[in-house]
Amino acid sequence: MWGITEEEIRSAFGTKTFTRGLDYFEHGYVEHAVKLGDSLHGTVHGSAPNPYKVAVEIAQDEIYSECSCPVGMMCKHGAALLLQWINDSASFTDVDDFLFSLQKKSKEEIIKLMGSLLERDPILAAKLAFPVSVSESKVNRDAISRRIEYVLCDFLDYYAVPSAVDGLEEVKKIGDELAEDDQFEDAVEVYLMLIERGVDVFESGVDDSDGILGNFVIECVNEFFISAEKLDEKQKDSLAHRILDVVVKEDYGLELDEMLFCVATKGNMPNIEKALLEQIPAGDDFSAKYHRKKIIALLTGLYEHFELYDAAFKVMERAGLGDADDYLRYSEALIKRNREEEAFVLIQTGLKEDVEESKYALVELYFELLNRFLAEGKIKSDDLDVEETLNAALLMMSYFRPEAYERLKELFKKLGRYDELISNLKERSAENVAISVLVYDGYINDAIELAMFSDTVHPTQIIEVAEAAKREGKEEEAVKLTFQALKMGLISTEEPVGELIILFVEKSDETVLMEAISYVRTVPIAKIFINAILCCGKRSEYVVWLLKKFVGSMDKEELKVYAMKLKEVGAREEAVKICQEWVSNLINRSHVYYDDAIDMLWTMKRICDEDEWQTYISGFMEANKGKRKLIAKMRSVEL
Repeated sequence: MWGITEEEIRSAFGTKTFTRGLDYFEHGYVEHAVKLGDSLHGTVHGSAPNPYKVAVEIAQDEIYSECSCPVGMMCKHGAALLLQWINDSASFTDVDDFLFSLQKKSKEEIIKLMGSLLERDPILAAKLAFPVSVSESKVNRDAISRRIEYVLCDFLDYYAVPSAVDGLEEVKKIGDELAEDDQFEDAVEVYLMLIERGVDVFESGVDDSDGILGNFVIECVNEFFISAEKLDEKQKDSLAHRILDVVVKEDYGLELDEMLFCVATKGNMPNIEKALLEQIPAGDDFSAKYHRKKIIALLTGLYEHFELYDAAFKVMERAGLGDADDYLRYSEALIKRNREEEAFVLIQTGLKEDVEESKYALVELYFELLNRFLAEGKIKSDDLDVEETLNAALLMMSYFRPEAYERLKELFKKLGRYDELISNLKERSAENVAISVLVYDGYINDAIELAMFSDTVHPTQIIEVAEAAKREGKEEEAVKLTFQALKMGLISTEEPVGELIILFVEKSDETVLMEAISYVRTVPIAKIFINAILCCGKRSEYVVWLLKKFVGSMDKEELKVYAMKLKEVGAREEAVKICQEWVSNLINRSHVYYDDAIDMLWTMKRICDEDEWQTYISGFMEANKGKRKLIAKMRSVEL
């Protein structure tokens, strides 16, 4: 470090950063410079109200700097600190020498020195007080609070979060030291203060896009959990109300619920229950429902953690039934108590309620119990409310899942109501679900009819019906469905799209074919059509039309192949025109495409006869004589 030169600093930081650092050094922006071992530390004034903290290390002749500025590393502030060192090393305080000199001073001299330091920087007292508090029986809560506020004194933007977390890490170390000394109550206090303040910062709208602050808070939660487990019940009771406040407030994925599980006991659960139930907001808006659900789930989870299932059940009773989740939770609790018939009645009621939340889990439980009751003879098929069961089946089939449908089909066959199930799914479910069921169960004609006149089903599902129709030998219907899918914007090229388009091209007349081509939106679909048209011997004009439409997006090698194929089928003039358009499009973009353009010209030369080629190339060179690089390249290859 001691022999470093300006040139080495310039090389490490780059000329631009070095120049700016030199300007900062020359203006005297470097302050409080310190040497500690083989590293340099200091503060450098910049554009922010407060100076930036800078650290520089040199290891194996490599320079590395870190800074609290937005750049973060190898910045002008680091360059300025190094320039200060090589130009005025005497301005740096040598920490090693300072500590050695303290050993020779008396207690009175050290106190006097500390007093003069604190007069210049009173806040330093809060920082220096912490090591003392570690050895005491109770942590200095006020001192820690001041330290946290010192770190979080300003609103944190995205760039300020990392340096703020660095400051908070220093506070967390106090809690870690306390935990290592088995002073768990004090350690818990430090972690909890950091968590509480962290949640407040999230509430203020901090931009923690990188998750640095969130990860720090979660670390504090984990350390809290480890230390809090060592506390007695009285100590846990004293923390419960503070943890309740922060858990209810927090909604940022910080895993704070675990803290409540740690301090909850069978003895304090009634107080926790009372406090949480009081936090349930009134109203039916999304926020109220969300927080109600969160609190009830937390309470029942706590009671079940202690295996107090009756208490958990009473919480559900007191909270009442508001949505599908409540009905589901209450029904599952009844089932655990072997009260399945009551649960089934409750589920039936829940399915009839007009609630916004998904009822899918409730429906699954309905059919699970219904199957069981039918097998055990607790319900007779003649006594079953068929309309209720059909309505539940429609909810179950809000989207198509083969395994769920198989269970339904088996049940309705046992009831002798399978035809009613199919009829209701066809008439009352969403078209995409109905089509999936009809294809799955082999009702191809019904699926074709539904897909043919649908304007809501996705093109890929229409293709699925077309494939089924083709498989059943219904080629005419398969062609019509393929046309329908193209009209609706088909872009998928996965099988069986290729086979169906070939069939469509083969079976369609020219009017339909031309209309279908006008619906082609993507190059992959266009290529399938081109290959199908060439294979089926259809008019080359269709190929030319598609190539012109997508000429700017076609790959050169593919276009060369298509041009040669057009020549083979007697469409030489059309092939030449496509190549001309591609070349013209390319050379007008940039000179970097000149080699590709010349490559395409070679293909044109192979397609044209000699007189036609000479006429074209002469005109081409005259029209582009201003593009000297292009003309020079063409002459070098003697086109």
